[in-house]
Amino acid sequence: NKKTAARAFRALLSLVEEPDETLAGAAATTLDPLDVPIEHEARVRDLVEHSSASVRRWAIGALGRLDSTPAARTLAEVVHRADPASRDQALAAAFENECGRTELARLLGRIEDPERARLVARGLRERKGQLSPPVHKALQEAALDSESEVGDIVLQLTRHLGLKIENAASEDLLD
Repeated sequence: NKKTAARAFRALLSLVEEPDETLAGAAATTLDPLDVPIEHEARVRDLVEHSSASVRRWAIGALGRLDSTPAARTLAEVVHRADPASRDQALAAAFENECGRTELARLLGRIEDPERARLVARGLRERKGQLSPPVHKALQEAALDSESEVGDIVLQLTRHLGLKIENAASEDLLD
């Protein structure tokens, strides 16, 4: 029944939040095949910084299955700031849904690391057919907001996608 399943999920999530990495990791493994009820999304977002790598992996994967803006923003922040293993998993998870692709496009407007920007741009380029108008708009804004080497990466991506940058100042950047 639904009430029992909700109670079980809540109990397992409480165990995932524990500092004991072995216990938390085992609980995360148990939760792995389950979808996160939206009412627990905020708790799962907090787990992307857990001390246990297995908990972080579970939280990132679970957030990738949620097509919500808060989940996508958290994944974009992991891409922006986390270690390479978490970054790569968050990048793959964010590419899986519309909100994730939109937040990654927005990330290009504020990211400063050219290598991370290249990873995001490459992934968006590979998903050209999956990019919706909100992603296009976010990329156009990112092209105007980003600077230096990252700005060049974003401009190359917008050109590849055939997007126009609607700003007189951007014409100078494109030349």
